Amino acid sequence: MFAAETGEAADRGTGNYRLLLRLNFFLGIGLGVVSTAELFDLLYLRMGFDLSWFGVIRGSMFLLPALSYFAAAPLLKGTRRSREIVQWSFLVRIAAAVLIPLAALYTKNRHGLLAAASLCTSVAFVAAVFGSNTLMMLYRQLLPEEEFNRRNAVITAIFNIVPGLVGLLGAGVLSLASGLADREFYMLFILLETGTGIFELALFRINKKLTFSAGGGPAPEKISYADHFRRAFAGFRCPVYRQFLLITAANHFFRRCRARTSASISTRCMTPRPSRWR
Repeated sequence: MFAAETGEAADRGTGNYRLLLRLNFFLGIGLGVVSTAELFDLLYLRMGFDLSWFGVIRGSMFLLPALSYFAAAPLLKGTRRSREIVQWSFLVRIAAAVLIPLAALYTKNRHGLLAAASLCTSVAFVAAVFGSNTLMMLYRQLLPEEEFNRRNAVITAIFNIVPGLVGLLGAGVLSLASGLADREFYMLFILLETGTGIFELALFRINKKLTFSAGGGPAPEKISYADHFRRAFAGFRCPVYRQFLLITAANHFFRRCRARTSASISTRCMTPRPSRWR
């Protein structure tokens, strides 16, 4: 009986592994254009953004996603709906990215475009963080522990290689279309995003075929918000960790001071001075 259960679990793990390979292949195609930052740099230049506005958009890419996932982590870890969270999160991630060139088509105000791009970028990366982290939890629930590292390495390779190749193709198409007018360029960008993003819909079909154990997979990890915050800041109670942070901060501070001093000395040395013999 034990051997039969073991064989059934192995077959289930192999089936889930093949489905996850297919899932990441189609997901990689779907994210190929929307996850390539260089393509969006081209788009932002077309929209008339200068370098200072790039900083505003890039800042919105990291701050809100990190804070939102930190706040939602106890809820995500305590649910059995990992598959639904993954498929809808990545769909929102693609849709939010499509809205950026769409806004450029209908909005001429530069400050309005900046607000729209920052908002859409924030939403897209919040969805990406939710989808990616929940996908890792899904791997833990579906893959056998003894085979997890090897199989996860192959899945991760597909998840990174496929979007890179699709992004290269997208860059080639946009470079050939660099002579287009702005409106045609935005429409081509939207076409590339939707043409590749539609492959993400395969997740809705593949997710239905993923099979958990008889109990529905590992029990969700119930974490209260008090325990969540206690775990998050547990490192600060460690004296060694506090010393490490202090040394790192001091090193960063002195490096910045040295860079500013070097720049000041270079500026003074390169500034021409009036000759004393005139």
